[in-house]
Amino acid sequence: MSSCSQTGNWEEVGPIWADTTSKICSQAWRHHRSGAAWKRWFWTPVKSTYIWHKATSTQRRKLVIAEVRQQKEAERCAKAVSQAKQGQWTRWENVEHRKLTWRDLWDMEEGRLSFIIRATYGVLPTPKNLNQWFGDDPTCPLCQTPATLKHILISCKRPLYLEAQPARRESNLLDTAQDWKMQVDLEQKLTFPPEIITTNLRPDLILWSTSQESLYILELTVPWEAAVGEYKCKRLKYSDIAAEAVQRGRRTQVLPVEVGCRGFVARSTTRLLKGMGVRGQALRQAVRSLSEAAEQSSNWLWLKRTPPGLQDDHQPARG
Repeated sequence: MSSCSQTGNWEEVGPIWADTTSKICSQAWRHHRSGAAWKRWFWTPVKSTYIWHKATSTQRRKLVIAEVRQQKEAERCAKAVSQAKQGQWTRWENVEHRKLTWRDLWDMEEGRLSFIIRATYGVLPTPKNLNQWFGDDPTCPLCQTPATLKHILISCKRPLYLEAQPARRESNLLDTAQDWKMQVDLEQKLTFPPEIITTNLRPDLILWSTSQESLYILELTVPWEAAVGEYKCKRLKYSDIAAEAVQRGRRTQVLPVEVGCRGFVARSTTRLLKGMGVRGQALRQAVRSLSEAAEQSSNWLWLKRTPPGLQDDHQPARG
């Protein structure tokens, strides 16, 4: 008698999973003859891990399908790691996973969805990619340097005739004291309150509490996803005024708010929001808003990658 027949009828799982299912059943049966628990073999997303010999046929089927999916996902990731361009996302170690629901896909405009997917996998028709694919000119039409996606989204020194870029800025309130005050460098120039410090530097946001003698200096940065976490220059920029504020008796922290240029929010940013008391639905909404703001701004930059005079005759069929 085969090990599969001893563990239940697996024909209902379907022929797609037949070979993998057979191997998994054999492993599970050998494992449980020693009295061990099935949970060492499977993780299942249904908030509980069934013990194999106590599971019903429906539960066993869910366990097998979950394991097959996990194995297929591992194979997909292994393939992505071997791809120099499309697999670059596997090396983004400091960003949060980004989840797109069916409702998100349904509500998105076709152009925006196309941008998100192709930007994530690095296959947008940039001049550099077009040079690799078709031999086109790889230089940026605005500054005559190699036009990779990274260059277009965060490095290009584009001329001033372009209309104002949508601001990649978001803010959240600190909910740990009653006298927190906040200033944001948006419509009006931010100036440090004289009771804190005198400086010409303009961080994106400052929060301070007189009762707690605390000061937070927040600086928004929108890096290439592979560079998320490398924000030492931001800290060094404000190190002198932070040290002076400390000498004046204020507990001071310089905190970066990092959001990747393709909309992937840094884990440091979610930790910052949690530390400010932003939790649950409010946290999810804040992360979503940050992600969409960065991604939409990058999409705008992508659409404006060509000067108006060259828009009609530069790569018309591959945008």
